Amino acid sequence: MKTLEKSEPTSTILVQADAVLDAIDPRIYGQNIEHMGRQVLGGLVAEPESTAPRDERGFRLDVLEAIRNLRPALLRWPGGCFADSYHWKDGIGTDRPAVPNRMWGGFLIGKIFASPPFPLGPLEDNRFGTDEFMALCRAVGAEPSLTASLGGDDPREAADWVAYIRDRYGAGAVPAWSVGNEQWNIVEPNGCANRPEKYVDRFHRFARAMRGADPQIRRSGWSPPEATRSPFPNGTRRSSAASVPPWTSSRCTSTCRRGSRCGRASVVRPASISPSPRRGCSWRNR
Repeated sequence: MKTLEKSEPTSTILVQADAVLDAIDPRIYGQNIEHMGRQVLGGLVAEPESTAPRDERGFRLDVLEAIRNLRPALLRWPGGCFADSYHWKDGIGTDRPAVPNRMWGGFLIGKIFASPPFPLGPLEDNRFGTDEFMALCRAVGAEPSLTASLGGDDPREAADWVAYIRDRYGAGAVPAWSVGNEQWNIVEPNGCANRPEKYVDRFHRFARAMRGADPQIRRSGWSPPEATRSPFPNGTRRSSAASVPPWTSSRCTSTCRRGSRCGRASVVRPASISPSPRRGCSWRNR
């Protein structure tokens, strides 16, 4: 029997470690701040009875140092689910009302996840507001990003917030704005779960009003990308579609390149944008 000898591999792999294929947006290394638990009061902001060293704004020095060490390129506030129940005018000026934390304190979800002695949503005293957030971003060298509330149906509140930033800090001082938070989520106040067409309509109404106050801003929308791979409207361009999360009743029934009816989310084009609303599989051309 003839023994076959193994041949030596002849393939060569060339690694160019200094080659730049594409630039990475540093903002992916951002962090989110939400009024949940001790993130703000007792975390960023020292409680009145605390002996922790603080600066003139009440920021804890040890927390500031920890954030600086993280070197976040971007800080996003006020969240998070809390953002859709937040009214920014409560957090400016000297007369700031103390209000219940509607997202993490007063609703059932707050009771489900609360862990004594520090409940998820204590009373919100609004001591940390827009100006404090902007000061925090300057202190740690991060780009500020704000989330406009979609808890109401009037876009003027969001547009007024953009105008406040423009007049106080300059046009484009907050480059990126989120229009609502996690609108696919069933716990969002006045959210759009199972109704992506509602979000598309509201997104454009809010986005137009916000852009009218400052044309330099970018606006971004929401989708669960891990579920659909097909995003809600993107702030860098006028979008014409929104994704439907796979746990809704709208399922794809088309046979696509995957060779079967995948059952994934559909893409909905609203009548206000497309003359003929239609559905199509988000995976068909992939």
